[in-house]
Amino acid sequence: MQAMETVWINIYDFLDQRNNGKPARRFKTERQLANYCKNTGKVFPRGIAKEDGALKGLLAHISRPGKY
Repeated sequence: MQAMETVWINIYDFLDQRNNGKPARRFKTERQLANYCKNTGKVFPRGIAKEDGALKGLLAHISRPGKY
């Protein structure tokens, strides 16, 4: 059995890639993703993501005070 790769990707960009054909940017760390999300304002609503199994798997901790 092959292990799944850890992928840090913005959910908005992930969903957008179907429409624009441009691959979503992958980040090496959760921290890099968090900074990108905060700087661009692309913070996907956690409640909506939790309702969708595929999106739930992409959730990351990006808004913990003092972490970044």
